[in-house]
Amino acid sequence: MVSIKSALLLAIAASVYASPLAPGSPSSNGPVPTEGTLPDFIEGSDDTSINPALLERQISVMSGPCDQGSCPDYSQNFDLLYTNAQEGGNTFFPRTKIRVKDCGQCQDRQVGTTGGGCWDFTSCSRPQSICIDTGNSRAHRIWKDNGHKTCYRLKKVNLGSCGASIKERAIWHPEAEVRCTW
Repeated sequence: MVSIKSALLLAIAASVYASPLAPGSPSSNGPVPTEGTLPDFIEGSDDTSINPALLERQISVMSGPCDQGSCPDYSQNFDLLYTNAQEGGNTFFPRTKIRVKDCGQCQDRQVGTTGGGCWDFTSCSRPQSICIDTGNSRAHRIWKDNGHKTCYRLKKVNLGSCGASIKERAIWHPEAEVRCTW
């Protein structure tokens, strides 16, 4: 017997893929955000707000503590993934990784062991820098071609553990744009 929740989820998934405006369909002019997702950030656009109600709905589509790839969770353009994993014997080593999604592509870079870090990189043919300070729950992104800087307040989400090999995983993701003070 199929539960009502399962049936509803299947119906929603089917409607997204059957939609004539679904990403990749012949009638779309590129990716079209569906309810519960946020479009890719385009620097210089008028709408750079982050909708907390949409972010909360993303919890159900997160990868979880075991399977984390190079794309940010919560449909954000960047985040920081903290992993405390076993490496040889019973020793655990913490690692932090900044993950970025721009122009439909994901990339990531290990930036430290704890507390965050910075990453200078090029994405969408634009040089930029992202710095994440987990101790103060803040981040900034600087577009180096025009000097535009955007600052964010971060929210931490504890993902938990994954068996004996991953002791702890957490994500810091943008929760809101804030005035740049650092």
